[in-house]
Amino acid sequence: MNTNTVLMIAITITCIFGSCKRNDKILPDMKSSDQEMELRSNEETFISFGIPFPEGTTFEIEGSALNFSLPESHIIVGIDQAGNFYQSQSGGSGSITCKCTQGSGCDPIKQGDDYGCLMKSGCSQCTKSTASIKGVAENLVEIAILDTDFSDLYITKIEQIDGKYMLPHHFFDYPEVKDFLLKIGDIIDDLPKTSKEITFINLYGYILPVETRPDAFNHALIGSKITCSCNVTGQCPKDSYLNVVWCNSNNCTSCTMSGLARTADGEEKSFIVENGKIVIQN
Repeated sequence: MNTNTVLMIAITITCIFGSCKRNDKILPDMKSSDQEMELRSNEETFISFGIPFPEGTTFEIEGSALNFSLPESHIIVGIDQAGNFYQSQSGGSGSITCKCTQGSGCDPIKQGDDYGCLMKSGCSQCTKSTASIKGVAENLVEIAILDTDFSDLYITKIEQIDGKYMLPHHFFDYPEVKDFLLKIGDIIDDLPKTSKEITFINLYGYILPVETRPDAFNHALIGSKITCSCNVTGQCPKDSYLNVVWCNSNNCTSCTMSGLARTADGEEKSFIVENGKIVIQN
């Protein structure tokens, strides 16, 4: 779906109505999709990649790299150290590498429905070091997987954001995303001047908490009391870019967003965002 089509949907609906985490569970280590899982010690640390791999993705773990291939409905978008963007073809392939920077022992694993790095006892600092797109020579510092067949732009129910991922802020300037956000900004600017509130939007399968005005998108799911907190020493302030609210974790290795999600009918639940994933608190 191209940006113009998404914008037409936005206007039509308007008119009618985003580190290490200690894990206390035993971790499974999947060497490949065909092999049995090996139980790991509960004293090792799992570091999620924070990437929403879609259903139909195939995986292969090769040494310190996780190789993956997407279904035709999805593409990979990557950004290099200089801020340049690269895009795969539909159903593209790529890889993510785990690296121990202090000691040894840092492997990609599968835990439940999530993939990430397992930091073993001999490694004191483990990171997702590089990512790549097949056919692109440059090393990428971050990748996102976009659903080009997404259809539900506006969100009305709390369960629609549970388990979903927020788009990393590096990709707010990706041309397709930035063009959409600028046009949404133009729509908001044409509305009466009232206090802003946050509306949750689904863009290419990612959730974006966008600052709007109360009369912008009726019946949409609203966010409130959003805060950002650094779980270690450092700062993680709440920030906004192109009307999207995000937590600036440049000076924090582990940052959590929290807040409330409220429907038009008044249902309200708290949520947290860790490693980019939204979890509703029951």
